[in-house]
Amino acid sequence: MSDIVPTQSTPSTSSSNAFTIMQASISVRKRKQTSVVGYLPRKLTVDAKKNLDQKLLKLFVNDFQPFKIVEDSGFKQFVKALNPNYELPNRHAISKELIPALYEKCLAEMKSLTSTIESACLTTDCWTSRNNESFMAITIHFINTDFELKSILLGCHSFNSNHTANILAQEIEDVLNSWNLYNKITFAVSDNAYNIKNALTTLGFKYMGCFAHTINLIVQSALALEEDLISKVKTIVTYFRKSTEANNALKTYQINNGIKEPKKLIQDVQTRWNSTYYMISRFVELETSIRGTMGLLNNAPNNLKPEEWIILQELIKVLKPFEEATKSISGQKYMTASLVIVIVQGLFKVFNN
Repeated sequence: MSDIVPTQSTPSTSSSNAFTIMQASISVRKRKQTSVVGYLPRKLTVDAKKNLDQKLLKLFVNDFQPFKIVEDSGFKQFVKALNPNYELPNRHAISKELIPALYEKCLAEMKSLTSTIESACLTTDCWTSRNNESFMAITIHFINTDFELKSILLGCHSFNSNHTANILAQEIEDVLNSWNLYNKITFAVSDNAYNIKNALTTLGFKYMGCFAHTINLIVQSALALEEDLISKVKTIVTYFRKSTEANNALKTYQINNGIKEPKKLIQDVQTRWNSTYYMISRFVELETSIRGTMGLLNNAPNNLKPEEWIILQELIKVLKPFEEATKSISGQKYMTASLVIVIVQGLFKVFNN
């Protein structure tokens, strides 16, 4: 049996293998380098920069964020992580250049849209801010060429003059003329205040008082009959909302009695009767928790008498149909004037029964 002699690579074979391995190694390194470079963000084009600027403006236009957010370090880091090549505009560029340019663009689009309108209805409202500034908003509602109901806010202006009928009429006329819409208004709706009603009729518009405002006046008059009781409720609600100890005690009482998601009391707003309805509804809903908690607190206001709790329960039953009517008549994406007769008849039927 002959000896087995192991084969050995010839010098030429060894060199060939080494060369192949080196080529493969270089190829792998090149692929790795290419893939890393591929992940680096490219320089923004002019159009891409403009697009990102427009998206940024939505923070201020849609979400009412302050302009100075672009100077906050955390926000800068966040944007840098998303795209290192995007340079945030400063707040002065936003307020002096970008926002005015966006306004002019939107204004041109809206004027192009309103130029196709054959007729429209107008709604207007006046109010005074907490800083005692007077404002008036003017909105039009119309059917477009695709038979879709549309609404456009033509203006929201502040003015320091008295709210006389003549001054309001002049303001409305100026706004409508600036949009070339004065002769296209067929109907006008506002609250039932004497001055705005006279202003609209002076301009020659057919006028209808806001039905939701009419309901508000009716219910406010009815609530005045229980003013003392409602005042007691407000006192207790204010106490719980202003006292951290009382608020925490109310929350703890609910949890200890099996309520997984404790609720807070609701404070009403003087100008909105339905906020009083929501306040009373939540108050009655938490009756057991309120009575149980107030007995454990020092300096708590006097609790209601048993008969007063019963009156509140009955008051909710009376107010609920008006609250449902107000919700129905307050829609903006559907016609509401045609609902008035139906709702009035429905309210008569409910209370006659």
